[in-house]
Order: sequence, then C-alpha cells, then structure tokens
Amino acid sequence: MRKNSMIQSVSRAIDILELFSESGRRLRLSEIADLVGLKHNTTHNLLQTLVARGYVEKVEGPAYTLGQAALELARAGGTNTFVDKAADTVLSLHRNHPEATIVLTERIGGSIVVRLRISPERPGVLQKPHGMVFSPYSTAGGLALLAFLPEEENMKLREQHPFYEYGAHLWQTPEKLNFFLSEAREKGFIVPPFKGQESFRVAAPVDERWGNACFALGASLSEAPEIAGKDCLVEAVLNAADNLSLFLKENV
Repeated sequence: MRKNSMIQSVSRAIDILELFSESGRRLRLSEIADLVGLKHNTTHNLLQTLVARGYVEKVEGPAYTLGQAALELARAGGTNTFVDKAADTVLSLHRNHPEATIVLTERIGGSIVVRLRISPERPGVLQKPHGMVFSPYSTAGGLALLAFLPEEENMKLREQHPFYEYGAHLWQTPEKLNFFLSEAREKGFIVPPFKGQESFRVAAPVDERWGNACFALGASLSEAPEIAGKDCLVEAVLNAADNLSLFLKENV
C-alpha cells in the first residue's frame, strides 16, 4: 500500500494496540502518548474510540489495557490446529472422567482466557466460551500458567493482576505464593492448596517447542474424591497435557 493512501487515524490506533500487545501491562494515557509519539489529546480520542468498540478497556489507575474484543480477535486467529487437537483431548478426558469439569486455558496478553470447557452439567457438549477469563492466583489453570510461564510472560500476568489487589487474600504474601509455585514446578502440576474447599482441582502446563507453557489443561471435581480418585485424575491430566505438548512441538 502506498504511504499516502494510508488512513492516519487507523494506523495510529493499530500502533496503540501493538503497544499493549508488546508491553503486556496496563498503561496510562501519558505513557501511551509518549511511547507512540502522539499528542495527549489525540491519544485520548483514539483510546475513547477503542474503548467504545471494546478493543481497549479503561481500568483503575486510571489506566488502559487490552479489551475483550482484542482478546477475542487474538483467539480467532492462529493455534486453530492445536485447538482442534485439544478439543479431541478434552472430549476424551470427559469420556473417561464424566464427573469432572475439563478446561483448556491460554495466556493472551495479560489475561488467562478459557479456550475450551466441558462439564457434567452439559455432558458431551464442548463449550468454547466467549469472555471467560481465569484469575492467575485462585484457579488451577491460572496458577499452572503462573508457575510455568517464562519470567517475562509471568511478569505480564502479575502486572495485569497486582498481587495485593487480586491474590493477597489467598496467599498472604508473594513469598508464600512463590514457594508454592516453585514446588509445583518440581512436581510438574498444580493442585491449589486452599483450605475449606470441597472441590478437587488439578492443572498441568502444555509446553510449546521452547519448553515454555502457553496453555494449561485442568480438571475439577465438585466433591473431593478419595486419594485413589485424585491420583487417577492427576495422572490423566498429566498424560493428556504431555500428549498436547508433544503435538505442539511437532506441529505448531
């Protein structure tokens, strides 16, 4: 495309979206304006348009982050071959463990997005939820990605979800959380340790070719089973995650 045929406002809006994608964190208006080289008033107008269309979300601070429309667009493109394979895996897990809810999550930007889900309430129905996101601190899938993401990606999640705002009520201190995550990395899977919960939850990372988690596969039971039942579900999730990891390394 010839440079003089470009629509300047569209180009600038894309620059802003790319900035969010690269930074993976919340950004203030002044930061955005400085980083993309625009006047504050121009940046504000572009952000207002992106917010209205759902591609950017205004959050406390005040600051801005990628909106749900941008996350959905990212989900629609790429990794479709893998997700098709993952769908077969999720359905297979469901057939062998119909009492469990099976979930595949993916880290997109600073969010943990649910890609696939199947539950006992709707047996045999594979769901592809729109707009369902997980907390990195309170869910098995979220904690699995937090534990096994490379440091740079891990920081994006933590910046998007500040610990003392989203995780302190569960973990008290970052040190306690980090100790749990280090133990989980040695085991290769996550079982949240929260007291008083009647359910049982487990998740394992799905690694791509460089050994970094980009997805997590999890399962949960509304009532905690006996030890043998827990071990069986953990083994099934680990085996399924390993198979998906191998597929990713060979095909994506």
